[in-house]
Amino acid sequence: MPMQTSRTIIFEEFYPDSPCGDLYTILSNEPKDNDLYTQLKELEVHSFEEFLDKFEPKIYELCQYDNDGKIHISYTDDPRQGKGMAELVISKHAYYRMLEKLYETKGDSGKANIQFKEIEDVIKRTLMPEKEIEEAEDLRKRLQYNYSLYCTAKSNNENTSVYKKSYNACRREIAETYKQRTFSMLPLAMGNYRNQLERLGAGYKQKGNNDAGLIGDAGSLAIDKEGQVKVEQLPDVSAREKVIAAPAESNERALQVSGSNQIVAVCDSDAAKQDDESARLTQLQSVLENDYDKYAKENKNDFIKDLVVSTFTSSGSSANLPAMTAEERVLAIKSCEEKLSKMEQVYRDGIQAFVDHLTSMAEKIMGIKVFFDHATVDGGRTGTLPADQGVLIANCTITKLLKKKDIFAKYIEKLGALSNKDRYWFAVVPNVDGIRAAAPLADDTDEEDDDIFADMEEKTEIPDDYVSIADLKVFLKIMDNVKIMTVFGIRGEDGNTFENLTGQKVANMIDEFASARYAHAVYAYPNFTLMQEDEKVELSKDNKSVTVKLPEFLIDAAYVAGGLLVGSQQQRYLEKHGFKGKIERDNACVRVDFENFEVRKNLHTMMNRESVYSWSNDLNNKIGENKFGFVFCCDDIVENGVSWKNAYVLFARTMAVKGDNMYKPIYQTLTENYLVQQLYLSKKNKRSDVRKALKDFNTQCKAKYSMEASKNHVNLILQEGEEVCLTDDDKIKFNFGNDEATIDDFVIERQ
Repeated sequence: MPMQTSRTIIFEEFYPDSPCGDLYTILSNEPKDNDLYTQLKELEVHSFEEFLDKFEPKIYELCQYDNDGKIHISYTDDPRQGKGMAELVISKHAYYRMLEKLYETKGDSGKANIQFKEIEDVIKRTLMPEKEIEEAEDLRKRLQYNYSLYCTAKSNNENTSVYKKSYNACRREIAETYKQRTFSMLPLAMGNYRNQLERLGAGYKQKGNNDAGLIGDAGSLAIDKEGQVKVEQLPDVSAREKVIAAPAESNERALQVSGSNQIVAVCDSDAAKQDDESARLTQLQSVLENDYDKYAKENKNDFIKDLVVSTFTSSGSSANLPAMTAEERVLAIKSCEEKLSKMEQVYRDGIQAFVDHLTSMAEKIMGIKVFFDHATVDGGRTGTLPADQGVLIANCTITKLLKKKDIFAKYIEKLGALSNKDRYWFAVVPNVDGIRAAAPLADDTDEEDDDIFADMEEKTEIPDDYVSIADLKVFLKIMDNVKIMTVFGIRGEDGNTFENLTGQKVANMIDEFASARYAHAVYAYPNFTLMQEDEKVELSKDNKSVTVKLPEFLIDAAYVAGGLLVGSQQQRYLEKHGFKGKIERDNACVRVDFENFEVRKNLHTMMNRESVYSWSNDLNNKIGENKFGFVFCCDDIVENGVSWKNAYVLFARTMAVKGDNMYKPIYQTLTENYLVQQLYLSKKNKRSDVRKALKDFNTQCKAKYSMEASKNHVNLILQEGEEVCLTDDDKIKFNFGNDEATIDDFVIERQ
């Protein structure tokens, strides 16, 4: 098998406090080679799941009262502010799960954004509290089913290990719903009150609400023993950090690992010997009560405990209502309505606060998911890259690395050295700020009334989440020097999306990067729109005023392009994507040309075709004039009467300009680098050795493209009519059909 040609670095900050560290901190200490290798391994991931394990940021939920007594929820990623507060996992939050579902559904739909009417259903189905209730019902069924099988096996003296494992896993899931944060219990509590109102024969009326300043210290969300939602003030640190001893006796033995939230449960007690279902539910109820007493935090109360038990055993106080007079019924209805109204508003405010604060972080995490979906054979959370082809997560921006530019340049030269078989071939730089691009210089003028203070006006700061174009250009030059192909995406004022792309905007970008025409720089565009701005979603079936406003959500094109480039370098990936039996096993995959029709058709994106209509002639002409960038397209292509359903690659070019004024194809640069790497690794740099090596290389390539069985293989390094030679002035010259390229930085020794 050929050597890897796909190792990648992603330059983005995700979780500054990750125990794995970040590239800036590692390089700042100027480590020796062995230490560098060891520390970089900590930053390496091979799948989206592994990325989440290492770099998913911790988010904390803060709850406070405002002046009107209304609960206000906010979020922070600062561990100092969040000490003692509820900790969130972004990838498990309803909002993020909704985004993943939307991405997958849109990609499979084959519909343009305007035609994708299912978007509201997908959003509602995932964000509404009913989704949590449905999942609770599913968990209840699994719990009771596995507990019943366990009891039966126990009573028959059969092996119970399989059922015990499944049953205890269900218990752990239930415990997680109340251990971390009360907010996750709100859907169950709301469902409980709706059931009560239904049995009471009541309707639900929305109460008014007011916004005001916040008062009091931040705390955690809680539900008191009367079922009222409230803010629970934190106790002192010593009280929060005390260890709660487990009861000495229970019908189950459960161990909580110190420093971990995981419950390791082992069933020791005798299972119920009766087959009576009600007896088993009674015993199960007792188990869940004991679990709650052990694993709930300090703000435990009987209401939540009863809610958990009733939800997962279909018993408890919510199952039956006591007999009551007409007057008592009216009061009960009013009480339920008030509690439900307050809970719905708190739930709505919590979702809105999460959306407002964490959309930019969710975009980053979703970008990594999209990258691995396009880079791995199987995609999804567990799609995995080969062991020697991991992705290095820098966990910092290039802006930070450029603070110590010389140190970064020294070490990145090591990582990109062509003399190293484990070199990095690609880099991804997302989130470049295109709104504040460098302004053109004004014409000189002799007018005396010029504003001499104009250059001292306050400058607009680049948001922390973005990289300036000025920094990007400096970075691209460094990466070009070390021959690492760097894919970047730009987010303009209008998102730089399919809908907003124009010929003039493409012309502006061509002008912007006229001074950065590097053979290892790739501009990926346009960005993909997962969700358009101002999507409003109702979170209550009964109360139309309980809505959240969702912002525009984009997928940076650099993640998609980077993923496709990495995927295209793997033979198994190509086999799965339409090229089975069309792979040259001895060849690397550096010559995969995305502009080839078969490659374009099979290595398409997983994103939907966003536009109903084709691009304008002006836009198509401006892009096609010089074939600028790594361009995704949604224009209709019909094959055998069927339209392609996904966006595809139109052009795949670097920022270097060839002699014919066209931008240089990516595959040409990769092929050149690959051949030079082979010369470095073979230690053949004498003139006679190089000339012979190139002759042998041409002969081997000709043998493959001349054979009928292999002439159409997708990863042929040279095709018919192409060759590589050594010029009289000791330069390596490539002939790619009608294109020529010369390598003049490979040092050749004369005899």
